[in-house]
Amino acid sequence: MDGTKKHGSTWWGLKWRLALESFNWKSRLQRGRTYARGGMVRTISVLPGVVQAEVAGSRAKPYRVWIRLTPYTEQQWERVLHSFASRPLFVAKLLAGEMPEQMESALEDAGLHLFPVRESDLNTECSCPDWVNPCKHIAAVYYKLEERLDEDPFLLFKLRGMDREEMLRHLRQGWANADQGQDASDPANSSAASHALDMGNSLLSEEKHDLWEAARHGSFWMAGPELDKVQVDLHPEAVAPDSLVRSWGMPPFLPAESAALSVLAELVRQVSDETRALIEELEKKGDGK
Repeated sequence: MDGTKKHGSTWWGLKWRLALESFNWKSRLQRGRTYARGGMVRTISVLPGVVQAEVAGSRAKPYRVWIRLTPYTEQQWERVLHSFASRPLFVAKLLAGEMPEQMESALEDAGLHLFPVRESDLNTECSCPDWVNPCKHIAAVYYKLEERLDEDPFLLFKLRGMDREEMLRHLRQGWANADQGQDASDPANSSAASHALDMGNSLLSEEKHDLWEAARHGSFWMAGPELDKVQVDLHPEAVAPDSLVRSWGMPPFLPAESAALSVLAELVRQVSDETRALIEELEKKGDGK
């Protein structure tokens, strides 16, 4: 492998790209991708509600690009924060750099969308003379933004108007009590919201510790006498790694929706890819004899 980072490697990065392509921009986005890969995006900053960038062009001075995503209103943000505090695992996964897929449906149930669903959700500007929108400079920034989203899912919420620090601060202040919408000004409710967030922050580390202890002292997933009966198919049908891990059953010390599931699924995915590559290499050598 050449070590080149693949953009859209996360489901939310891919969803961002597909949302833009749904606006019939695919050819323009491809042009912007080429531009971005050529190092033409000189600077890019993601601020609450807006992306600011400088992109080199035919002139000596880089062009200025602005991309704005329609922010949530204060009332909409209150609903979002309310939903998050009742789901500590959402916060835990975000803090671990992962966007839980259930989050999108949870927001849609509240009548909100995290990703743009129509062109009017995006307000873009470029200082270049090209009248086409998106021009290649804006399209290049879209491409670089996809890369940034892969690395930090909190940027999606920042584009909706609230950065990571502010979101966590509101959760701690009790804007969203987990259960029944109590008065956020009540210190007891603020404490409950803070406790929910602390649960999310510590969840992953606790799971990793428990999984390590089980590996050291337990027998979960250890090979037994049934191993002799296992038959290996070198060309099995493709099975989603997370579905495969679920079929094994989660150990009793982890919840059904444990974040460890995604870690194990990723390990299965890597082993599968490397095994498949090794099989193909061996088959090629065999054909050459």
